[in-house]
Amino acid sequence: MPFAPPTHGYEENPIGETVYDYLLPNNCSKAIYSPTSLELCGIEKNDVIVIDPSLPIKNGSIALIRLEDETFVVKLVQNKGKWFAASDTRKGSLSDDITMLGVVTNVIKNQID
Repeated sequence: MPFAPPTHGYEENPIGETVYDYLLPNNCSKAIYSPTSLELCGIEKNDVIVIDPSLPIKNGSIALIRLEDETFVVKLVQNKGKWFAASDTRKGSLSDDITMLGVVTNVIKNQID
């Protein structure tokens, strides 16, 4: 009768088939190429950003927003009850025309140029 190895029951689960399984632990997160840069936060155009639409925005959050037909990575700041967004090319207060796509949770730097 064979004996079980001493490590039986202590095996580790693999982190996933791809790095995305590790970086995207829940179904609501998405990984996309950054449409714009936000040099203030070290995000460059075509870096992969992971966004989570279910997270609430907070003062200082980095978020992906859509204004009309353009998409921007912005830093959100709250001042005196109003929300403001700043990107490398634009800044201003948030209006009803803006669609919040999600809060940035991770950045994967573009290694190919």
